[in-house]
Amino acid sequence: MASITTNIHIGGSAFGKRLLAFLTHLATLSPTYKRITFYNSKSDEELAEMGMSRSDVPAKVFGARLYL
Repeated sequence: MASITTNIHIGGSAFGKRLLAFLTHLATLSPTYKRITFYNSKSDEELAEMGMSRSDVPAKVFGARLYL
């Protein structure tokens, strides 16, 4: 029988915290992240005026890159 053990410590070191903060910052610079935050800031009524619902947002943002 095979056994795999993974010990992941999040936020343990100062380096790890800086690295996580840097990667988070890089993610927020992404055009995809900006589109997601744009649609998430809209109310359901505003999305309906745009001809969309909340369930349409992933397809609109990710297009063919998202497979559900």
